[in-house]
Amino acid sequence: MYKNVIVKLPSKSYVNGLTTSNLGTPDYELLLKQHESYVEALKSCGVSVTCLQKVKNFLIQHLLKMQRS
Repeated sequence: MYKNVIVKLPSKSYVNGLTTSNLGTPDYELLLKQHESYVEALKSCGVSVTCLQKVKNFLIQHLLKMQRS
């Protein structure tokens, strides 16, 4: 089980990332809501979450680092 995670808010450049799906451009507002739900789910499991601010032009920044207990 993970005890600590570091997450970073996705920047608006996320919608410019490459994809193989034909679903169109990602919805940035929906992305933020989903990210917030994910963070809340981690917290509800007792995980300590450190949130870093978004950085423009880093598409993969939404990935997170986890530390096993």
